[in-house]
Amino acid sequence: MSYTSDWEKILYLGVSMIAARIYNGESAEEIGLSIVSFSSRKEVLDRYLVFSKGTFDPHGYLAWLQQDEAGIRGEQRPQIIESKSDRECCSESKSPASLSEAVAGLGKSLTALAKTRFAQADIEEQERRYQLCQQCGYLVSGRCQLCGCFMKIKTKFKAMKCSAGKW
Repeated sequence: MSYTSDWEKILYLGVSMIAARIYNGESAEEIGLSIVSFSSRKEVLDRYLVFSKGTFDPHGYLAWLQQDEAGIRGEQRPQIIESKSDRECCSESKSPASLSEAVAGLGKSLTALAKTRFAQADIEEQERRYQLCQQCGYLVSGRCQLCGCFMKIKTKFKAMKCSAGKW
């Protein structure tokens, strides 16, 4: 299995560790995940277990995930269902950010943050940004489904931009 960066390697290993904990019967609370995140990860793990005939192998799981990201198995990724209020500003339906897209976005964000020395937006701007996020259908459990970012953090930094173009 090859990784394009150390960040990607760390992210995939973390994903594998969480999957192993779910496989071993730990609850969302024990792992420290929201119910939504836990359910989503369990659903992916269950698909892998069907593929692997009920056997969990961390390396096999990661290879399977990479194939899933590349669309090799031909499965459709779920589409985001937008609320009526979001149709005005989010007119096109987009797939949730894939793991590889989230990793790529993280790399770009870290580069932009480093260039600005992690400068933060003023408090009013942070609040304005996050209020816009809270009204957006792409925000699910504090995380943007377009870019994969945790918006409570992303909205704090001057260099960051909304993936839906709202701020």
